[in-house]
Parts: sequence; C-alpha cells; structure tokens
Amino acid sequence: MKRSRPRAPPPRRCWTRPPRPERPAQRGRRAAAPSLINWYIIYRVTDRISGRFGFLVNEVSRLYSLQFDRLAREKLGLTQAQCRVLAVLARHGEALSQAEVADKLGLTPMAVAKLVDRLADGGWLERRGHESDRRINRLHLAPRAVKALEQALVLGDELTRDALSDLSAAERTVLVKLLGRARTRLLETAAAPSEPA
Repeated sequence: MKRSRPRAPPPRRCWTRPPRPERPAQRGRRAAAPSLINWYIIYRVTDRISGRFGFLVNEVSRLYSLQFDRLAREKLGLTQAQCRVLAVLARHGEALSQAEVADKLGLTPMAVAKLVDRLADGGWLERRGHESDRRINRLHLAPRAVKALEQALVLGDELTRDALSDLSAAERTVLVKLLGRARTRLLETAAAPSEPA
C-alpha cells in the first residue's frame, strides 16, 4: 500500500494596512510649496539684478538692436550687423581688410567674412586686391552703401527719439553725457596694464 505524502501547510496571509489616501488639499499644498519658493527666489534675484547698471545697459542694447534690425531689414534690406560693417568702413575713411574690420567690431574673421560675402553679393561693397600683398583684400564702399548709411542714421534717430520720448531734452542730454563718461572710463580701464597678482 502506497503511503500518501503529507500535504504542505497553506501559506500564511499577512494582513497589512492599505496606504492612507492623501487628501487633495494636502497634495496641492505639498506640490505648491516648492513652486512658491522657486518663484520667490527668482523674484528676489530679478529684483536685485534689474536695477543694476550692467543689466540695464545690456538690456537696452538688446532691445534697441532687435528693433533697429527689424526696421533696417524692412526699409533698407540690410541687417544691423551689415550696417555695422558699412559704418566701420565709412568711419575709418579708407579701405580696410576683413581682419581689420573684425578687430574693430570685436567679431571673428569668419563671421565678418560671411557678412562681407553677402554685402559684396548685394553690391554694397567691393573687394580690391592689396597693392603689395595679394593675399589681402581691401574693402571699399559702393555709392549705394553711403546712401544706405544715411538712411540708417535716420532710422537710428527715430528709434532713439521713440525710446527716450518720456525724457525731457535736458534729461536726454544728461543721459548721453553720463553714458559717454562711463564708456570713456571703461576704455581707460581696459587700456591700463593689469597689476600682478
């Protein structure tokens, strides 16, 4: 007669308390707390930065450049960067090389090369070989570029008048003088020899 195997005891069932449901109000409070803290930090940092000289100068420059670029594209068919290249050539009074233009604008030679290519293709300037060095091209303004620069100055005056419309004539004069003095001081600081550490 075969012996029957003993049956294994049934597994014990462990009863655990189900997790307590979180109230909607608590979830909202917990989720909102980090957001409120981040918002407060951003607000405080922005409030401290927005009144600083460097921030204001850069922000005014950025907004002015955006609006001038839009107007120049619409009315002249030029970008602000292209107008700057033409202005450097006109201000210098004689032909410059691309490397010299890049140095005066604070741009890389490659960036200036792209700008000059577009200006040359559009008939705004022309390249002429250097008298003694064939590797260097001199940039010369075309007659239409001189006229475009005069129109660009008018656009700049109109944009400046609109930006400073809330200031009196005396306040505008003072503002320009103070910015000029700050610029002169920064140029002097940049030219001064650095002290050894």
